[in-house]
Amino acid sequence: MAGPNNLFFLFFYCLVIEMAKSARGKLMFFRKIFNSLYFKVLQAKIFNNFANQARNSTLHGFGRTGLTR
Repeated sequence: MAGPNNLFFLFFYCLVIEMAKSARGKLMFFRKIFNSLYFKVLQAKIFNNFANQARNSTLHGFGRTGLTR
């Protein structure tokens, strides 16, 4: 059943494939994906850094793992 949603999806899929065919479109496409992934990893690293700093300051040097209270 080819409803309007399926037709739109097919058009979008063809558009993405045509973008990925050309070199510049492929570069932009993968750079977009890479930037979003890298930003998520960077956010996680910053968050872990803040969490470690807060945990170390509350533990007063009782070990970095946080298992010993």
